[in-house]
Amino acid sequence: MTSNADKTLTTREASVLLGVSLRTVQLWVEAGVLNAWKTQGGHRRISAESVEQVLAERDVILNRKWNAKGRSAGNQNDENCLNVLIAEDNEVYRDLLDFYFKNLGVPVNITFVSDGFECLISLGKQTPDIIITDLHMPKINGFEMIRHLSSCEAYADIKIVALTGLTQADIDEKGGLPENVQVFFKPFSFKQLELIVNDLIHKK
Repeated sequence: MTSNADKTLTTREASVLLGVSLRTVQLWVEAGVLNAWKTQGGHRRISAESVEQVLAERDVILNRKWNAKGRSAGNQNDENCLNVLIAEDNEVYRDLLDFYFKNLGVPVNITFVSDGFECLISLGKQTPDIIITDLHMPKINGFEMIRHLSSCEAYADIKIVALTGLTQADIDEKGGLPENVQVFFKPFSFKQLELIVNDLIHKK
């Protein structure tokens, strides 16, 4: 009898089960979110077990997102709603960012995740207007996540803000970040963030 751990899926089958695009599945494979390999014929096969793990993880994230929605301002179905994805495992900064966005006076939809793995999964369901991410996180760190996102045209319009306690020299030593990423060094001023957020609200 074949166990779930032995079952494999094609990229298309995985995309249907996950409800995401083929490109998103490919991104998740490249980032290590999904376990996959290629057959001798060059066809990609994805572990069914890893797909189930992602579905379970996404349920947790969506439940967390629903709780955040209940505390956010305005109608979350409003097309003018600002969609914010925060990838931060530091509770202090999470609370500060939560307080800031809830008091903007505009409809805000906030999703919190604690690492790059959860961030990539969340992106499979909804594309945010802005991602605020720490660079040092468990599983997939901020550097890896940002590089994967920058390689995908589907996410080209997302504003990415990196929060870090590292110095610029530390960042350069780790290979740097794409030019379109705004870096805020901790402790940062919310006046820096305000300029970016106001611009996003204006575009809405």
